[in-house]
Amino acid sequence: MRATYQLLIVDGLDEDLRPGGHSVAGWLPGRLPGLPARVLVGSRLYPRLPDDVDPAHPLAALTPDKLYTLPDSPHATRLRELADQEITRLLRRASDDLALDVLGLLTAARGGPLAVADLTTLTGSRLWKVRGILDGEAARTLRQVGSADTPRFTFAHETLLARCQDHGVGDPGHSRRIEEWAATWRDRSWPAARDGQDETPLYLLDRYPQTLYGDPSRLAALAGDAGWVTAAIRALGVDAVLAELKTAGAAAPGEPRLAAMQAVVRGQAHHLRDRKAAGDPGFVPRQLCLQAAELGETLLAADFRTRQLACDDPGPVLQWTTRRASPALILELGRDEGGVRAAAVLPDGRVVTGGGVGDGRVLVWDPAEPGTGPVELGRDQLGGAEAVAVLPDGRVVTGARRVLVWDPAEPGTGPVELGRDELGGVSAVAVLPDGRVVTGSIGRGGDAGRVLVWDPAEPGTGPVELGWNDSAVGAVAVLPDGRVVTGGDAGRVLVWDPGAAQRGPVELGRDEGGAVAAAVLPDGRVVTGSIGDVVGGGRVLVWDPAEPGTGPVELGRDEGGAVAAAVLPDGRVVTGGGVGDGRVLVWDPAEPGTGPVELGRHEGGAVAAAVLPDGRVVTGGGYDGRVRLRNVQSSSPGTLLACSAYALATSLSPSGARLFIGHAVGGISCWEVRPTAQNMPGARQRAG
Repeated sequence: MRATYQLLIVDGLDEDLRPGGHSVAGWLPGRLPGLPARVLVGSRLYPRLPDDVDPAHPLAALTPDKLYTLPDSPHATRLRELADQEITRLLRRASDDLALDVLGLLTAARGGPLAVADLTTLTGSRLWKVRGILDGEAARTLRQVGSADTPRFTFAHETLLARCQDHGVGDPGHSRRIEEWAATWRDRSWPAARDGQDETPLYLLDRYPQTLYGDPSRLAALAGDAGWVTAAIRALGVDAVLAELKTAGAAAPGEPRLAAMQAVVRGQAHHLRDRKAAGDPGFVPRQLCLQAAELGETLLAADFRTRQLACDDPGPVLQWTTRRASPALILELGRDEGGVRAAAVLPDGRVVTGGGVGDGRVLVWDPAEPGTGPVELGRDQLGGAEAVAVLPDGRVVTGARRVLVWDPAEPGTGPVELGRDELGGVSAVAVLPDGRVVTGSIGRGGDAGRVLVWDPAEPGTGPVELGWNDSAVGAVAVLPDGRVVTGGDAGRVLVWDPGAAQRGPVELGRDEGGAVAAAVLPDGRVVTGSIGDVVGGGRVLVWDPAEPGTGPVELGRDEGGAVAAAVLPDGRVVTGGGVGDGRVLVWDPAEPGTGPVELGRHEGGAVAAAVLPDGRVVTGGGYDGRVRLRNVQSSSPGTLLACSAYALATSLSPSGARLFIGHAVGGISCWEVRPTAQNMPGARQRAG
């Protein structure tokens, strides 16, 4: 009996480390004497080996900052030599030879893999003849991949494909046959096996798009096809299709339908991962139809509805919806059932959130691995984690009844307590340039709150008091020069100097709606958000610390209040709305009064906001507990048209759409609206 080896592939050596447990690396066996098995270990570059790995383990002998090259297997080298001899003989055959035709098709398909049925159709030959080539004359040149039930064939080694490409084996005729073959399946709307007809060949779903990267228009037509996307999600899964759509979008950045399709699939990805719906043939197009309708992509919605109706059992069919979603929402990282009160970003791009009273969990989320769930650093059950900030060394500081420091590198080990504000609870926290921590408190009974400075290097020594605010301190931010800005419920915006605490604060001004959120712009100015009142909502204001008392510049108002604020790398401001509104808005300080761009909503209020290094925005819902990741670049302000408008109507046109405006003083005007890079589906300002 032929011996076979088992291969264990391991990725993420330092993942899943829990208190009292083992890392992945700690569980790996050191040696496998006499066992037909091998272990392949993968990790990011230059990983730190977890402390629970045995010093005698082979991994411990590796130098972390060195790259190692695996030697070629002697067995694999010999097989490659034999295959090279075989392909040399095949390339000498006549041009009308079936074996050469099979190699030409696989070369034009960039290695495929192609199934026997695919090659039979493309060559126009008999099935048994094609099998004879695959199992006989080209047995070493080609290898079988995939399941035994539905095998496919590709080149046994990349160098063999390169040789065929160098010899021009895959000529334009082979490429044309593959394109015509793909067109026949496109005309059949890319059917799935359960649709009562033959199934779309897997190659056309998983590898064919890669052959179109040099032809953006054809690539966009394929990846923007509702039938192709539906079939690909069924066959490959939604994450594989999302990756392909992202690659296609980069290859064809000016294709509006492709951007719209990516937003539609991304918006339903969490539902499409549900394996329970695998038996429902109408599920995928039904969900994508709903998402397209919510995004206002009516043509895409109609295409997915048509695809759903073509199923044997379509199930419920959407007719219309008044709900609107935002294309800026990339994904939901997860949910903290206890609610999210604050958020901050670690140096490595991960996100840390704090839960409120009754939960108090401090969680770390990885935007690069959505759906994996958060790592829990611990809980502060005495008062929750109402405020969160990150120290220069990457540790996390939280505030509530206690001021605590957590180490993300050692989850579950418990925090270091810096101290307590005995006269009230901490409601806001920020970090000074020298690494010290400044907190603002609510004060007992919601009265005056203190502004305190703590030193993480000396836990337990107690804070330095900068002074008192005449109301609860709702927001704290740090200026580039190290001074501290606070906002209070009474609306005073104050600047404190930690180096001269005895001087007291300088008042920049007052927002009668209360200053409960604050952030610092790249130019040193300060932006604040307020709760506001029922009539006017909360104002978003910009203050200049260099000119105290001159009054702020108003960017605009949010009807639900602006209870969270963060600054994007380009200087724009993101705010989160309170309970009952929950809108996530982007404001441009360079254009005050122009109104914000809406990224989406949190049903329970967007009470926490933070910005990743790449400019994406993380928001946390106060009561719904959802942690969401949004792409600011996916939304842009609409085009301004300045005229009276008593009535509006639209109709489709060959180049886009027509807008008819009935003017208040009489007369009708007709406008042609064409899709552009600035006005494309999936990149419009919408409520959601």
